[in-house]
Amino acid sequence: MVLDGDTLRLPGGERVRLAAIDTPERGRPLADRATALLTSLAGGGPVELVPADPPRDRYGRLLADVRIGGLSASEVLVGAGLAWVYIGGDERLGALQAAAVDAGVGVHGRYGRVAGELFVVTSRRFHRDRCPVLGGVARREATTDVASLFKSGRSPCRTCLRWPP
Repeated sequence: MVLDGDTLRLPGGERVRLAAIDTPERGRPLADRATALLTSLAGGGPVELVPADPPRDRYGRLLADVRIGGLSASEVLVGAGLAWVYIGGDERLGALQAAAVDAGVGVHGRYGRVAGELFVVTSRRFHRDRCPVLGGVARREATTDVASLFKSGRSPCRTCLRWPP
């Protein structure tokens, strides 16, 4: 059973979170499309879990690359622009994300909504300038180029920048 764009529940009740990616949260633009795509994939054949390292997230969910009918659900979602990759994810996901950014598909077609806004860049994420998370974080740089941030593998801050806009 699919719970949202990046989380499934196995028949035994255990929750599985797709490793190395994030999709729009419920109520955000394109969240329904990400959930629908994962639901469609889930009906497409046998499910194989390739455990991640670490094997669980801070909420106790199993982290895994979910392969359905031989397809990586993460790769399909990222390629469709309905998920973004956490920095340090595998190179294949990074390449798929760069292609989705270049094509302007899914979440990557919404950059105009934040055009001209300055984002503070940390080692893994980008933030709005007044983000409370930045209090003790070393600031690396600032930019208005959201596409380059996604291409570099950075993801939007979950505190100050609910994505997509």
